[in-house]
Amino acid sequence: MIRGIIESWKDIEDLKEIIEYYDSNGLTREDMREQLEYLFKLDLSVDEVRDIVGHAHNNLKNFTVSNDDLLFIEECYEGDYLKDYLSSDPYTLGMFNDWFIADCFDVPVEFIAGCQKGEQWEVIGNYMLEQEEKFEWFISKCIEVDGSGHFLNSYDGSMVEVEILYNSYCFYNQRGW
Repeated sequence: MIRGIIESWKDIEDLKEIIEYYDSNGLTREDMREQLEYLFKLDLSVDEVRDIVGHAHNNLKNFTVSNDDLLFIEECYEGDYLKDYLSSDPYTLGMFNDWFIADCFDVPVEFIAGCQKGEQWEVIGNYMLEQEEKFEWFISKCIEVDGSGHFLNSYDGSMVEVEILYNSYCFYNQRGW
């Protein structure tokens, strides 16, 4: 599989660099082969794989590659990333389904529906953000119900789990497959 992606001498040099990252992290050749083959099956270029492995080697918890088209978030930080992402836009938060907001924040659905009818989106969103513990639970319910790809992948809403070095990452392909 890997032989099929080598198009130039630069690709060979980049693959050497990738292999050095894997060697320095103590992965067996079999683990290295499996992980690299999987990454290349995702239709990534050698340059992209080199960048991805380099970021993982540097222990980045989240990073993007290829002009932000490819987003990687270490699996255990997925909720934190989504929380930061959704916290930046109270207006959009206020547009979630009234029953979902009401359920997560223990408020009457009629109150949320009335605020939404009056287009008080930002008021609702700011209220949600002020309720820190409930907002944490809201984020976990969002991931449970819709998956993080629904929010973080504007292309098709998907998320793929990938293993890079010894870390599990959530991968969001914004450019399509």
